[in-house]
Amino acid sequence: MLPVSDLRSKLSKLVPGDIIHGRHSAGPSLTCLVEAVEADRIETRRITTQRHITFDIETGVEIDFPECRLDSIEPLPIDVHNVLLGLDRKMRVGRLPINKAEKDALLFLADFYRAHPL
Repeated sequence: MLPVSDLRSKLSKLVPGDIIHGRHSAGPSLTCLVEAVEADRIETRRITTQRHITFDIETGVEIDFPECRLDSIEPLPIDVHNVLLGLDRKMRVGRLPINKAEKDALLFLADFYRAHPL
């Protein structure tokens, strides 16, 4: 884990529209779309569930559920990023099921984020 000052420096460079990744201590993955970056927090929306998640900008820990923390903010390849933006929109308007491109993009994330830790 990075020192707090280094972590804050990295997290403060996020912008709305970025896709970031976190993990619950019990294992579930949190692929989130950044909605806003403020002085003390990062407001996100989990792509697959549409749940709003707020991370502390100093620690990368979820404010409401401290057992969740950011583990990667590495920018995705543009094609994967765009597929996930489409999936986010689809989930927001309640359209299911997911298509092959969306499934492939979600499967891509596990190895990608593991290879690019925060």
